[in-house]
Amino acid sequence: MATVPAARTVPSARTVAPYLGSLLVSSLIDGVLRHRLFMDLLQAPPMASGMGAMGLGALGTLYRLCLGGFWLWFVAWILPGLLRGHTPSRRVLRWFGLLATLQLVVNAVAINLALVFAHVGSYTLLMEGIGLYVVIGLIFVFWYWYFDYPLRGQSLGAEGSTASGILPGVLFPEEAVEGLSYGTNRWTPGFIDYLFFAMVASNTFGAPEGHGVLGARLKLAHMVHSLCTTAIFIVIVARAINTLI
Repeated sequence: MATVPAARTVPSARTVAPYLGSLLVSSLIDGVLRHRLFMDLLQAPPMASGMGAMGLGALGTLYRLCLGGFWLWFVAWILPGLLRGHTPSRRVLRWFGLLATLQLVVNAVAINLALVFAHVGSYTLLMEGIGLYVVIGLIFVFWYWYFDYPLRGQSLGAEGSTASGILPGVLFPEEAVEGLSYGTNRWTPGFIDYLFFAMVASNTFGAPEGHGVLGARLKLAHMVHSLCTTAIFIVIVARAINTLI
């Protein structure tokens, strides 16, 4: 059975840094969105007392726990290794991504509460929707890279390939051009390639032209990505535009 070259499946700290940076930026944007949304919700009369206030308090507590856990995980488990030039393990990266994703979920719930209970201004709601759209793109840049990078450098028949010998992963047009023109397979996508894939996929609700998604995990991540962006456009942006009329 063919083995996977370690140099291709264990990225360097410099390689990992942009994807960790995308999660850090997403958390900062989440924090700005959460602050604005909770201010709107606290000022809404129906949420001033009773079960609404209790639900809002629980949501705020959950968000603070997610935010604190995210930054504590980064400072305690990721930053020291990066400063020494060491790459975080897959488990550490996975939990870091999950904590960032959980912040996104809490923010999405808060926005929906704002739609129901608070009279959020049209422009405010539109800006919050755009901010959440950017956060979704940044988070899924990380997840596409997280699932795709270990598959780089595998040969047909390697562990993890499908029964037909087709390896899962994100298919980029550069790979097809290199294979057809030079018969080699040395090209490796970088941060800009994954960022382009994630942001265009957010706009088209599918893989960009010339790209492909192979494998169950990546297809599942792509479906969740499409559902998130669809919800943003249909529920939040559409409501903001409707109230402008």
